[in-house]
Amino acid sequence: YNSIVDGTPPEYGLAEGRMDQELSIAVNESARLGGQAIRLPLGEETAWERAQHDAFRARWGGDPIRDADAVIQRILKGS
Repeated sequence: YNSIVDGTPPEYGLAEGRMDQELSIAVNESARLGGQAIRLPLGEETAWERAQHDAFRARWGGDPIRDADAVIQRILKGS
């Protein structure tokens, strides 16, 4: 709100969002591996991420990045 109304820089931006997402991925991957420690920052895509991407593609018929426009249209149409 302040960024839009007052033109101030956002207090929480893309970099912070990515770090939060990476921590969430690491927690899920650790749980999948029975509590094994996961080093941050993450490198390659984890097995947990691959499973999530596979489930997304199966549900929506496309990749959330490469096919974003088509997937958004499918979601909006409720198919």
